[in-house]
Amino acid sequence: MKKAEKLHFVIRSVSVFLFLVSSFSGLCQNISLKADSLSLLAVIQEVEEQTDVRFAYDPNLITRKYVSVNLNQIPLGKALPVILSGTDICYKESGQKHYLLFPCARQKWHIQGSVHDRQTGEQLPFADVRIASQPLGVVADRNGRFRLNNLTTDSIELMIYYIGYHPQKLHVHKHANESVIYLDRLSELLGSYEVDVYTEVVNAGEYFGRLTINSDLLKGMPSLGEPDPIKSIKLLPGVGGNAETSTGIAMRGGKFDQTMILYDDFQLLHVDHFFGLFSTVNQNMVKNIQVYRSGYSSKYSGFTSGLVQIVGKDGNAKQVAGGFATNVYSSSAYLEVPVIKEKWSTALSFRRDNAWLNHTWWSDGIVLPHIENEIRTKTPSSAEAEDTEGNLHFDDFSFKTKYRLNNKNEITLSTFRSSDRVSTVYNNSIDDEEELISILELSSQWNNDGISFKWAHKPNTNYSAELIYTYSKFDNATNFDRILEVIDDDTLDDISDIGFSNSFTQEHYRYDAEWKRKKSVWLFGTDITLFRSRFTSVEDGEEFTDNFTKTLPAIYIENERTIKDNLKWLIGTRLTYEDENAQLYVEPRLSMFYAFNKRLKSTVSYGLYYQHAKQYVPDERDGLIPDYWLLPDYELTFPTRAHIASIGLTYNKRKWMVNAEVFYKNYDQTSEQFPSISDLIESNADFVKVLSTGNGTVIGGDVVLRKRFKKSSTWMGIGLNRVRNSSDSIEHHEYQPYYTNFGDLKLGYLYSWKKWEGSLTWTWLGGRMYTNLEEGISQLSDADVGNSQLPDYHRLDASLSYKLKINKLDGAIRATVFNVYNRQNVRTINFTQLDSAPNARPQAIPVSTLGTRPNLTLEINF
Repeated sequence: MKKAEKLHFVIRSVSVFLFLVSSFSGLCQNISLKADSLSLLAVIQEVEEQTDVRFAYDPNLITRKYVSVNLNQIPLGKALPVILSGTDICYKESGQKHYLLFPCARQKWHIQGSVHDRQTGEQLPFADVRIASQPLGVVADRNGRFRLNNLTTDSIELMIYYIGYHPQKLHVHKHANESVIYLDRLSELLGSYEVDVYTEVVNAGEYFGRLTINSDLLKGMPSLGEPDPIKSIKLLPGVGGNAETSTGIAMRGGKFDQTMILYDDFQLLHVDHFFGLFSTVNQNMVKNIQVYRSGYSSKYSGFTSGLVQIVGKDGNAKQVAGGFATNVYSSSAYLEVPVIKEKWSTALSFRRDNAWLNHTWWSDGIVLPHIENEIRTKTPSSAEAEDTEGNLHFDDFSFKTKYRLNNKNEITLSTFRSSDRVSTVYNNSIDDEEELISILELSSQWNNDGISFKWAHKPNTNYSAELIYTYSKFDNATNFDRILEVIDDDTLDDISDIGFSNSFTQEHYRYDAEWKRKKSVWLFGTDITLFRSRFTSVEDGEEFTDNFTKTLPAIYIENERTIKDNLKWLIGTRLTYEDENAQLYVEPRLSMFYAFNKRLKSTVSYGLYYQHAKQYVPDERDGLIPDYWLLPDYELTFPTRAHIASIGLTYNKRKWMVNAEVFYKNYDQTSEQFPSISDLIESNADFVKVLSTGNGTVIGGDVVLRKRFKKSSTWMGIGLNRVRNSSDSIEHHEYQPYYTNFGDLKLGYLYSWKKWEGSLTWTWLGGRMYTNLEEGISQLSDADVGNSQLPDYHRLDASLSYKLKINKLDGAIRATVFNVYNRQNVRTINFTQLDSAPNARPQAIPVSTLGTRPNLTLEINF
């Protein structure tokens, strides 16, 4: 070899050696970096600042990718794989101290699994499952099953979240089989975990306007009687019906019947006991509560305001469990039995009133005021009571059993029944000599039944289906008898018999399917709904009956697609055929979900909804006449149509959550009940309700703010909406109905220390609108509907619990104070005609809510 060639070889060898040394020294440079959901771009820039290494990459490649790392003096060669883990980005040397970032070319795979309660083995529906390095994840179905597609890295880190449970981190390799994930309840961890233990009562769903209520923590919330799931929903902003004697859930400017409440897939047609003081849903049977305020799936129809989905407990699949509780108002018991461990579980509960309550001072302000007010407004001569006896009884029963045939098939049966009975005898002397006595007997009862049977079938990893049958029935009957008795000759005169009954049934046959593809999920199905309604009124022996039936077959299809890592949509439509008028109803739905980063996310939704069956609820909600259900007659009432649009933002950090939404609704063919003033004047009796059809618009917004701590949680809700309605009965002006929300503010605080747990809730509600009939002369148009406003409503409730532990038994002693500062809220104003003079005006009778009511509950569980 010539000298020149040798010299050239030496120079090249030294250059290569220096390059290798330089590269190795670059890889050996130590990195210190702590990032929590920091953008990958910022992390790369920080690495470049700490070293003399430079990276080349396509900016679109690392946009909207976030990493979480904690590096302390780690060599660059070991730090880069950690930083890029889970990002689908690879690297290689491209020159001296230069590295190229590029997409990893890997075979795509998927992971599927199910989420369970570790203590009971129950499946946890609607759990949030996310990849740690990505802003989006998936929501498990109602059976706790999930699937993640298009995974490219060899392994991933999953984060599983479920309200009321400790978050679980799981490392999954691509060759793993189906994952069964067990979560621990926070209450079970308080003794063993000192860090990262927190309490949350409400959590904003990241997917299409969903809010989740922590049912386990409801027991610690103050209530008039037992823990009440329906009342807890009313602590959310924009949810009406906050007065203690209101029934149902009026959501975002809608009426009570416009919010569909599903319990294990069947609709609850009546949800209250004791004139709305308690709900019919027993807390012992509740596993999960989902509240959808917008972006409803095409799977559901028949409502035009909101959806509440309650999933009942399947029962403990590992061991026998149960308990009982008693308080001033009611007593309850529940039992969970694993018929075949890990395979067949059952749960049942029973609750009834404490009968002695009707005969004690404790019932003052609950039973008799409702009855007396009903009598005073319907029979003016009885305005001064001398002797009143009233009784009210209620009970409810729930049962659920679930049999897991194998990994592909499950059968579930759930039943429900609630019943209320009210009766009273009201004696009143007419003159001083007591020669004439007015005896009034009132009785009313109502029942709500529900049943669902479900077969869940999963033939393969990509396809699952459910065949569901549900049955709901609501019955009520009310009688009002008035007898004038002349004592001297023992004769009877002026005997009147007034009453009505309503029977409403709904049967539902449904097939739902889910087909998971690589980049999307298709949901489709078909259902048939059968309605039957019977309404009978009786007056002085004359009977009038209306019977209605309706069949509504429907199909739906929708697609949930992840367009990018941070963008999803849910788009679909529903087609319903109405047999009576041979009309096809088309209901398109669209929701989009966009993540700015792992913390800040947004939703936009629009949908068209139709409602056929309608519930008529007296706005005063204080009398013996309960609400009733009817179907459209296509002469006076029609199916309601609603356009609903909303846009919202959610910021969710570990301890903070803020959710804000604005919404717009437009209604056609709404049905309202209006007072007929002419009947009130001419008959000297209580005003009657007249059905009328109209239109309306709602615009508003609400905010949920939650801050959670290690041992406590606080939340705040603010809601506001403006409702403007028009009606065929009112020709010249719009009106604001009683469910207009002029603003509500709800505050809550929950704290636990050792064996003690305390909570406070405060509610403020802007005064509701009502129709002041004192302004009326002879026609409805003379007294504008919604022409007056009630005073603002506000109330403070408090609760303090002490946890018990006796051998293998546990429980609590819970003291609650309802309406701590004894606020006398005016719930409504009724009107009656006490003077028969031609120009006499109706007299207003204010009806107040309950004053301070203490309660003490003993609860024992095993």
